[in-house]
Amino acid sequence: MKQRHGWFAGAMTLLLGLCVTAAGPPATPGANPGVPCVVEGWTDYGDESCEFREPFTAGAVTLQFLSGYYPQTSLGPGGPPFEYIDLVARIGCTLHDPILNDTFFRGSWELLLENHASPVLRSFGSYVVGPGMLLRCNFVQPDAAVVPYGQFGAGIVFTDGYRDMHQRMIGQAQEFLLQAQLGVHILLTPQLSLDVEGGFHHISNACLATRNAGVNNMGVTVGFSILLP
Repeated sequence: MKQRHGWFAGAMTLLLGLCVTAAGPPATPGANPGVPCVVEGWTDYGDESCEFREPFTAGAVTLQFLSGYYPQTSLGPGGPPFEYIDLVARIGCTLHDPILNDTFFRGSWELLLENHASPVLRSFGSYVVGPGMLLRCNFVQPDAAVVPYGQFGAGIVFTDGYRDMHQRMIGQAQEFLLQAQLGVHILLTPQLSLDVEGGFHHISNACLATRNAGVNNMGVTVGFSILLP
């Protein structure tokens, strides 16, 4: 467990360093006094005008918190239900300014670290926990209050479901998580969004244990993001 925490802390340090590098040198406060800042449809008249940057540009940080229900699907080998409430916290860094301007696909890529802490609802095991990494594309249009995104990633999860010897889906304490989701940020302010996300989870152990039928779940989560440009 200590080794897992050390890996996650090291990855977070690397991510934050990447954010600082991508953001470049800080802007000079008050460079354009009296000129309003227009950020994705909002105007800011601060004492030090134009000192904050719009979300989803190079070096911007996202803090995201989601929860939702992931029931088992009929895809893949059958077995007893393995369903859980997914509780996930993420920190992300936008890697570059938006590209493909003047197109429907205008957007920027974001690298995220996450941690799951998910109680199992039924029918074997009691928890699914562990870290992961995601690559996300935010589709950002000028003056838009709705920002769709798509993402995919992988991680390591720990579960006690393997202790139930009547199933062949989960074979050991440490399993791998593959995932993909589509979501949307609904910007309430330039720094806060309501988020809705739906996607797919696959959990298995890559044949490291004799039991490796795997689990395929699809679910929906809701939550919010704090956007730090």
